[in-house]
Amino acid sequence: MGRLVILLPADSIVYFSWIISEYDGLGFVKTEKILQKEKRERDECRNFQGGEEETDGIVSLFFPEERRENVLELLSALKAEGMSVCIIREERAGSSSPHKNDEQPEEIISI
Repeated sequence: MGRLVILLPADSIVYFSWIISEYDGLGFVKTEKILQKEKRERDECRNFQGGEEETDGIVSLFFPEERRENVLELLSALKAEGMSVCIIREERAGSSSPHKNDEQPEEIISI
């Protein structure tokens, strides 16, 4: 399974999870943590266009590697429709690198 670590408004997590789960076999979402806006994980997400929400959430989106392109297309479509989604990092299936620390994401992926 691949994994995308995503920052989005906390009040969008249930909706986002529902969208992912409605696409048969696309993947599933796990909430990792809820953050106050001033405690954002990365400066690169400073252009994150959250509304008036007071909190953001970090979720993991797990998906079969063969569905990766579908996942990225869906995230692009959601972003184009106005959903505030910021990919913090990606972990590819079968990667030999050790698990990265969620407290210190190393990269931001642009969709």
